[in-house]
Amino acid sequence: MDETVVANEFAAVVVEVVAQGHGQRLRLRDLDSGACVTLDALDLRTFCLADEDEQQAWLRIGEYREATE
Repeated sequence: MDETVVANEFAAVVVEVVAQGHGQRLRLRDLDSGACVTLDALDLRTFCLADEDEQQAWLRIGEYREATE
């Protein structure tokens, strides 16, 4: 399938839908590091159903994580 680049001044990620197993998955690849993750429908649904605090916690990783005391 076709891929799309989602980018802003901070990051650029290739997004594509790929056939895998018995369905489709969303594959995301960071253009800078090459890091890649594949998410299935359940992963995406879980993120959508999480409350805003949970979503923010999942997105705060690495250099974007708030310092804890």
